[in-house]
Amino acid sequence: MSPRRPALIALGVVLAVAAVEWVAAARAYRRAISGADWRALDAHLAAIPGDEAIVLAERWLGPRARLEVPRLRRWSSAAPPDLAGWPRFHVVSLGGEPWTRDLRGEWPEWPLGHVPEASSRDHLGPFTIHHFSPPGAAETVADLLEGRLEVRDARGRCPERAGGFACKQGRVERVVAEVTFTPRRCLRLAVDDGDALTIRAPAALLGDTLRGHLGFDDFNARLRSDAPLLLTIAVDGARIAELTLSDAQGWAAFEAPTPAGRHDLTITVLPTSAGTWGDRGYQDRPLHAPCLELRSLRHPGGAG
Repeated sequence: MSPRRPALIALGVVLAVAAVEWVAAARAYRRAISGADWRALDAHLAAIPGDEAIVLAERWLGPRARLEVPRLRRWSSAAPPDLAGWPRFHVVSLGGEPWTRDLRGEWPEWPLGHVPEASSRDHLGPFTIHHFSPPGAAETVADLLEGRLEVRDARGRCPERAGGFACKQGRVERVVAEVTFTPRRCLRLAVDDGDALTIRAPAALLGDTLRGHLGFDDFNARLRSDAPLLLTIAVDGARIAELTLSDAQGWAAFEAPTPAGRHDLTITVLPTSAGTWGDRGYQDRPLHAPCLELRSLRHPGGAG
């Protein structure tokens, strides 16, 4: 066999796959989205109750969709933590399939293969709006990092400033961060090496479950550090969860059962190495900073 033949065969396979994908894409998106299509989608989504989430199946459509459709500019659409905590939600798709690769990881039961079926669908020009009411889905009681917080580092209390807290060994900020190439609304914890940071939510409103995520937001810092951190959560002084999390886990989800009602919630974050490694060895800047979100959920029939 000529030494060039395997390379030519491989090239042919690549071209064949590209052709198949081109045909599939042409079929899925054969109709351009007109101004009238966007206006119809805007009117349709505006009628959906404000306490129900609307997300896009194709993430790449987000910037244009938010420009054309005000309903998609809400945080629940632009930077949701995931699809847990929504007893009813809606997915807008172009290709007709709601559970795209972009959206699969947003459903908490996806690793087990249990994605819900749409209860109904509306076809609107090039768009399909899929409506979901998953049996047994929890509802969100409170976003625990948006309420009143008290933050301390190893040197004492961190005074509250616009958008966050100024600590002596770092800064805590409410941000929209890119975590594994996806926007997330979270609390960015930029603290120095080995400095334990304590976040307290006094009299926090809890349901039956605490659900959160932690990820790292700076792409360059993530390339140069995969150091883990220790996350501890306590309710009324009793530890309910202790986790070791790293960037290798992406937007890492965690859950813990909680007593319902008003309780003091304490989160402690201890980074092992907050700096990064490069051609000059270890440096304390840029910080390899984690970003945290945390909500209290209540399941049907649960306490609270």
